Amino acid sequence: MNTIISISLPFFALIFAGYGAGRSRIIGESAREGLNTFVYYFALPGLLFIKVADSQVRDLLNSDFILAFYGAGLAVFIIGVMFSKAILGKDIGRAGLTGMAGAYPNVGYIGLPLTIFAFGDAATLPAVLILTIDTTLWIALGTLCLEAGKGGSHYGEILKNISRGLALNPLLIAIGLGIAVSAMELAVPEPISVFCNLIGNAAPPCALFALGAAIATRPVSMDHASPIVLMTTLKLIVHPALVFISLKLVGGINQMWVTVALIDAALPIASNVFVLGQRYNTYVSEISSAVLISTLISVFSLSALLVYVI
Repeated sequence: MNTIISISLPFFALIFAGYGAGRSRIIGESAREGLNTFVYYFALPGLLFIKVADSQVRDLLNSDFILAFYGAGLAVFIIGVMFSKAILGKDIGRAGLTGMAGAYPNVGYIGLPLTIFAFGDAATLPAVLILTIDTTLWIALGTLCLEAGKGGSHYGEILKNISRGLALNPLLIAIGLGIAVSAMELAVPEPISVFCNLIGNAAPPCALFALGAAIATRPVSMDHASPIVLMTTLKLIVHPALVFISLKLVGGINQMWVTVALIDAALPIASNVFVLGQRYNTYVSEISSAVLISTLISVFSLSALLVYVI
């Protein structure tokens, strides 16, 4: 109960505050966009850079951890694709988005702030590793499925565009710079360190508030309930269950990394799934509804998980 009161309650209260501000129009569209821009291009990159630069990144490439977490993630993706095609009769584009939704947790706006808030800097490296691979892997697979669904055949150009988008991603740039500084054992100059810590401290509350404000304005409909239920079930039940089993089977992984993996696997659907669906005008209402519903349910499921792991 103390865990719920001291960690979960204030954490999720920020999301609900943002949601309330968005629904009541206290925060308008331009303010919402400005807040998201600040979080995505300034606050989160500052937080990621200084946390990674001050860490021992030689521990980042943990092959057993990657095998366990992404073996489970790929299994969820395949289950989502196959179930969506075979049972729901969806095309490969919609099926790919379903698998992506089931395996792609919202690490950037929820997982990273939550794990650092709950466990301190020891949670940084596993969360950063998951954020980096997630951003690369699931966006690439989702895009390829969507292109295949609309009959795209110029996969060289598609891969070039994906690579360009990832190379310009401010979160990945910040992580890369932090890795370089840490690997070369360079000391971050004090003015830069103070700046990054100052702006990085704003990332968790602003990210959570921005997330709440964003989902408050997205379309929600249960007219097509089956894909919404499937995506939500895959993300909140199947993904964490398979990650738990996979971590047990691999074994020998640092307990903090196991804890972060379990929490991240239990996170709601990443907003990037909605962004990708919106870009291709595919499953927009369904994914929007699934993001909102999975976020609401995760208030209780993540709180229960935190009680278990702390």
